[in-house]
Order: sequence, then structure tokens, then C-alpha cells
Amino acid sequence: MMKASSGSAAEATSTGKAIKEKKQPAATTEKPDANNADSMFGVGDGALTMAAELIAYDVDKHAQEITLTPEGRLPYSALTATLETIGNESKRLLIVRYLTNFFRVVLHKCPHALLDVLYLCVNKVAPDYAGLELGIGDATLITALASTTGKKESSIKSQYDEVGDLGLVALKAKSSQKSLGSFFGGAASAKKPPLTCHDIFSAFVSIAKEEGGNSKSRRIDSIRKMLVRAQNDEAGWIVRGLQGKLRIGLAENSVLAALGQACCMHEIDMRCETSKITGEKPEKLDTAKVLMPHLVAANEAIRTVYSECPNYGKIVDTMLAPVLAYRAWRDAGASEPPTWQEVPGGMADVRRLCSFEPGVPVHPMLSKPTKGVQEILTRFNAETEFQCEYKYDGERTQIHVFLQKRGSHKRKSDASAAAPAVAAAAPASKKSAAAGFFAPRASPSKAAAAAAAAATTATAETGAAASETETEACASAAAEPDTSATYERVVKIYSRNSEDMTTRYPDVTVLVDQFLPPAPSAPLQGTPDSYADASEVDDAVCESIVIDAESVAFDRETKTILPFQNLMNRKKKDVKLEDVKVNVCVFAFDILYYNGVPLLKKPLRERREILAKVCKEIPNMFQLSSVMVSREFDDINNFLNESVGASTEGLIIKTLDDTYEPSRRSLNWLKLKKDYIEDGGGEGGLGDSVDLVPIAAWHGKGKRTGVYGAYLLACYNPETESYESCCKIGTGFSEEVLESHTKALQETEIQWSGTGAPRSYLLVGDMLKPDIWLEPTQVWEVKAADLSLSPTHKAAIGVADEHRGVALRFPRFLRIREDKKPDEATTNAQISEMYWGQESVQKKDVVVDDEDDMML
Repeated sequence: MMKASSGSAAEATSTGKAIKEKKQPAATTEKPDANNADSMFGVGDGALTMAAELIAYDVDKHAQEITLTPEGRLPYSALTATLETIGNESKRLLIVRYLTNFFRVVLHKCPHALLDVLYLCVNKVAPDYAGLELGIGDATLITALASTTGKKESSIKSQYDEVGDLGLVALKAKSSQKSLGSFFGGAASAKKPPLTCHDIFSAFVSIAKEEGGNSKSRRIDSIRKMLVRAQNDEAGWIVRGLQGKLRIGLAENSVLAALGQACCMHEIDMRCETSKITGEKPEKLDTAKVLMPHLVAANEAIRTVYSECPNYGKIVDTMLAPVLAYRAWRDAGASEPPTWQEVPGGMADVRRLCSFEPGVPVHPMLSKPTKGVQEILTRFNAETEFQCEYKYDGERTQIHVFLQKRGSHKRKSDASAAAPAVAAAAPASKKSAAAGFFAPRASPSKAAAAAAAAATTATAETGAAASETETEACASAAAEPDTSATYERVVKIYSRNSEDMTTRYPDVTVLVDQFLPPAPSAPLQGTPDSYADASEVDDAVCESIVIDAESVAFDRETKTILPFQNLMNRKKKDVKLEDVKVNVCVFAFDILYYNGVPLLKKPLRERREILAKVCKEIPNMFQLSSVMVSREFDDINNFLNESVGASTEGLIIKTLDDTYEPSRRSLNWLKLKKDYIEDGGGEGGLGDSVDLVPIAAWHGKGKRTGVYGAYLLACYNPETESYESCCKIGTGFSEEVLESHTKALQETEIQWSGTGAPRSYLLVGDMLKPDIWLEPTQVWEVKAADLSLSPTHKAAIGVADEHRGVALRFPRFLRIREDKKPDEATTNAQISEMYWGQESVQKKDVVVDDEDDMML
């Protein structure tokens, strides 16, 4: 793998020699701070050094090292060289810095490629809610590789079993492939044009969209065409991208941090270049200490925006508005005043122009576990008011309702996906909180609007390949209503991971008109920017609303909640109302948006008041969550017992004066589960279940002969994209469940006869020797007595202890979490936090489990 030089992956513009396995980070004995946002986003320790290196980096020099294609496209090799450098680095700050400088080069050299590059870095082809994914199966990729290289599929598969990385296999197969000339007696073949980021991303999108008859053969043909044109190490990265497994530790948080810092630095560069032409003197940001606050603000802005508007297309278009206007002004000779500075967009306006709105789900706010009532009272001091709320055991449901032109498939503004021209026409908000260097711009002049429009037109032909996908997925707020049109109410229902599951719940969709006020005939005009309190909310009509709720299986005859597994028995999509076999009751507990007004920044007490005002309860079908407000120990304990008696999981305790925090597992929400009661009401137990991924199995013996008798489970490490073993489990299974697990997981077996784990992303101790290895495909909820240090397992190794991981003691299977993907399992950081939170550990009475988990 290519080594980093001069401190930046952007400097790695030549192609690396090979794809190698990602190095694991060095161990540390420091207790992690899960709430340290600065550290998470690359502005904590070492930030001043990073800022100084960003200042010293010569963007123009490195941009000149990249040669665009005749069509002005960014070569794919520029990105793969950067990925090579990142893959050879384990330090997060360096990874962020490398990617920041590469994004700066892209902005300088080829800004229209930024969206393609972003999606290729996060290994996606569309926003999560668009329902478009890659994840091409190994069998399809092996067939495509064999077809491309002339090798037998059995040979490709054998190599894959040997090295455990299909990207490496592809690289080796391509490097040893005979040229077409040798096949045809030395006939010369025409030189292949280089692949571009646009080529790769466009192909990925097309492959993801393939469906129907012969779709597999069309996918293979598309893959083969890319592999034929691939040069040097590109084939390996193409295959890894198609698998959805870059495996270089490039977490999405790192990509967001790099995007924010790159855009911040590029705007500074633009202002400096403009000042040289106009003679103006901009604020000096030439020292690390002065630059640091702006990098921090940029990271925070992008992180907040993406949590509320998870649509890269809209964010990139907004960030590029002043960039494109600047390029148009510069290319026109820079003879006129620099009107690009008046164009809304960029760091100054990204929060305003990319705000939360119906049709684009936010990642939900989550709670942290607690082990008892006393811990809750200790965490929340006497001045902190909180409510206790039933924790329902169902499926997290985000209900979006908005108006759409009757007969249209997309809302009016979808046609542009918030393109720069749209941003240029938008007035600046008087309430923007931005200040200082990136102050919000005033309403643009006609010249500025013209400059932005010209820039948009100039780049329209070379726009990002993602634009079509983004347009289809985005449901941004409607523009001025068409007075001649008629409108209809649209309902969208999203899961906790932003999956569109509207067709799964037709019975909920038809309820909307019953529990909401009637819809207006057209979009409302003159709505306020905010509500002073619930009394200002108009409950006569409902144009738009977003509700956070839990859908639970419900027996309407006995008026009782049914187990979670009943809900999983419902058909997953395209359900007809008459075919619904398992009824649900929706328990609404929060409101995030109402009639054009985002409510995320409102305190919970006001959100609950608005929710109660605008939503009408329908017994046993749509109800508000049960709540109780008290600080008394006995009251909370009794309410917990009542919640368990009502067939819920326990309680969620929420502070009343705090805002809604998308994507965050916040200390303002604490969960107290019924496990607390089952553990005898003491404070020393684990107090919560964990969600783990089965990665290996052992053959059963005795009564379990013929099925897998025990499993190896792992938590997920999002930083290294790997699975770290944390327990061997063999209890909690009925005979029927064991048979069901075996049947389902046999299809995911990894053929492997070597030593150790067959994949670099499966981290397992040498002492564990499973009979069968499994691809990570399922998530299981598991209960355990407590957590201990273990020389056998790898979970959170280097955090709790330098040489030992954390293991679950006496684990017991509860259920399959069908609503979660493997990369949404409990993380190594959460495992570490739970370990440190145990009373025995806090008292330094550390338990070390030197025994194997079980012998089965």
C-alpha cells in the first residue's frame, strides 16, 4: 500500500501498488469519552497541529498533479490513491486530514465531482431513505471476475477462501491477466480511457437500480465493463465498493468532518484570492490558533446539518453555490465586483438552507442505559425536571405527513434538489445564528443571482452523477404554491434506520386523517418561523407534521400489547389493508415538525403540549405514550412496575427542558428496563441488553446434533468497520429456534480451512476455534449478567485494558432484531462504556474471566 507523504493523502495522486488490510489502531488504556464531540470530529487533541498543516498545504500544487479527462472529469485513480493512503493509517486525525486535503483539491480542480467522491467514500449510492443499496453478493462478483480475467470461478473462489478479501483477489487476478493482444497473436489493443469517479458512481447507481428478469446478468455485464477498464489497483477498490465493504476504517463521521473542514478552507482560499484582485484586506486566518475556531464551527455545522437533513446532494449543492459563482466571476475576468460573496450558500447558510423538513427522515434520538431508580435521581439534580414514559417494545416509527400536487410523483422542488440557482434566489434568514467570518449573507443582488445562475448553467452538463438519485429521494419543502393546482395529503413512514416502510403499514396510513386535523386545500402561507408556546399552534388544519412514535403489535379484543416477535410476523412490504393479520397500536411520544415549523430546538415539555393539542387519540389504534412526572423514588419504582405489567420494556426518563438531538444517544434520555426488576432491583447488574452479530458457530452435540449448538457473537467497531468478538452463547434457545437459526445461517457460511478468522474484519482471539464461520448478516438481542475483562475476546481491546477485551458473562439469547442491520449493532464504544459503568469496576473490583465461555 502506498505510504503517506508530506502529511496528506491528497498528495497521493499516483496509483498505489496494492490494497492491503487495514491496520488496527494502537492500544490505549485511557477511558473513552463517548460524549467528546470535538474528539469525534477531528478537532480535539492534536487539532492545532492539524490546523497548521492545513494552512501549510499547497492545494494548487497538488491539484496540478491531477490530470482531468478531456471531458473535465476527475480520474478514479485520484480517489483510489487517497483511499490507499487512508487504508495504511490508523490515527483518526491523520485520516481526517488526508481526506480534508483531497476534498480541497477536488473543490479547487473539479468541484462538480465532489458529490460522486463523497458517495464513493461513504460507500453509498443514495440517501438511506431512498432504499437504494449496493451490497452485491460474492457469487455475482466472482462470476464477473472470472468473466473479465478468463479464470475459472472455482479458482477465484479458492483464492477468496485463502486470503479472505475479494478486493485483493480482484487485484491479483487483474495483474496476472493476459492482455487481449496475447490472446489474439499479439494484436495491439486500443488504449483504454481512464475510469473517472463519475463513471464508477454512475455504474454503481445503475447496478443498484437493476431489477426484474435478467437483472443479474445485466449487473455482471456492468461490473465486467468497469473491471476491463480498471488500471493498477482500481479493480480491487471497485470490488470492495460493490461489496459495500471498503474496510479501511473510513467512518462516515470522518467523511463529514473532512467535508466541513475542506469547505471551510476552500472558502478562505477564495476570499484570499478575491482580495488579491480587489485590493481588500480580509480577516487574517494564517495561524493555527486563529483558524481553529472556524474549523470547529465548520465541523459542528456539517454534523448538525447532516443529522437534520441526511441528503448529501442538497448539502453539496448548497456548499457549492458560492464556489461555482466564484469560478464564474473569476473565469469572466473578475472585472465586476465579486458578487459571488453575496450568493447564499456555503458555510454561512448551510444550516438555514439544509434544515429539517417532512419527507427526509432524521436519525432518531436514542437513550443511554441506567441500572436503577437511584442512578436516575443521582444523574438528574434537584433542578432538573424530567418525565417517566413507558418504553414500548415495538418498531420505532417516524410518521411524515405533507402536501403534494395531486397526480405528481415528486414535489415541485425535487426537480432541482436545492441546486445553487435555487439557493441564490432564497432570502437570507434574519434569525441565522452564524456570525464572524462566515456571517449569513443578505438577500442577493440581481448580479449575484445572475452569477449563481450562470455558474449553475456552466456546470449543468458536468453535474454529479448522483443528481438523479438525489432528486428522486429528496422531498424538500415546496416552493411557492401553484394556485391552479390541487393538492393531496401524502403519508410516509420511516424506520429507525431511515428505511421507507410506508407500504408495510397501510393500517397506520389510513389512520392519519382520523387522528390529525384536516389538510388545507393548498400549502399554508405566512407560517411563523417558530412558536412562542403551544397556544400559538393552529390545530384547525394540518399541512405538515412529523411524529416520533413506536408501533407495537396489539390485541384489540383484550386491549393488550403483544410481544415484539408478533410484529415481525407482519409482511415486510407491499401489504394490502385487507391482508393485515397482526394489528398495531401506534404510541406517539414526540413531535418534530408542524405546519412548516421545525420543533427540534423546542424543549420536550413544549413538544409534548403541541403533540397533545394537534393529535386526537384513537383508543387501541393511536395513543400518546403514558407518562408520569415525579422525583419520588417510590413513584418511579411503582410506575416502572406498572409499565412492566402493561407488557412494555420498562421506562424512558426524559428531561423536560432539553431539545431533540437527532442521531445522538443522549444523557438527557435514560432507559430503565425491566431487567432491573429481574436482577432483583440492585444497582450492580448490567441493566440492559445488547445487540450483537453472530460471526461463527460450533456444531451441536447430544440433543443438539444436526444444528449449530453455540455461536460466537461480536459487537461492531464503526471506526475500523470490523466485528469484535465478545461472547460465546449457547443458552436462551429453544429447539425450534436452534433449527431456525441453523437453516437461516447455513446460507451465510464462509468456506474456510485455514487458521484464524477468514476475514480481516472479523476480530477473534486465537484461543477460539469455531467449526463454522459466518458472514455478518443478523443482529441478536442478548442479555448478560455483567461484563468482564477477557484474554479470549477482542471487544474494546486497548480501551478497558491494553491486552484484554471485554466479554459478556452468562449471555442469554432473547430475540433477533430484524429492524437492525449488522452495522447498527452495539458498538465497541458502547460495550466499553457499559463496562466502565459497572459498580464493581468503578470500585476497582475488576472481574477477569479467564475461563472459556462454555463447553458445548
